[in-house]
Amino acid sequence: MARLLLRRLVTSVVVLVGLAVVTFLMTQVLPGDPARAAAGRNATAEQVAAVAARLGLDQPVWDQFLAYMGRLFQGDIGTSVFTQRPVLEDVAAMLPSSLELVLAAMVINIVVAVPLGTYAAWRSGR
Repeated sequence: MARLLLRRLVTSVVVLVGLAVVTFLMTQVLPGDPARAAAGRNATAEQVAAVAARLGLDQPVWDQFLAYMGRLFQGDIGTSVFTQRPVLEDVAAMLPSSLELVLAAMVINIVVAVPLGTYAAWRSGR
């Protein structure tokens, strides 16, 4: 039992690290300049450079990745460049709406899937 729990824990850590790597890589390969987006459309080149320096986007990709992983392991998921608030606050603000959607989807799923599954089982072999 302890071996199973340890194996699941190790697997979970590997999956979370892999997810963090994929998330970081997606932000690197997506088109657009995050510094330009954070600075705004009408920002000058100097303002964009200042934002890039503040966010660490002027560093090599490897250094950006290590800083990103270090912050993640400390529980800091960053500040939104759009709302200028901690991402955790934005997630907490949207969580009730998300849970409401999940609950509605589950109810619809049960209302539709259980009768269809019952009907399919009753009709099997015919």
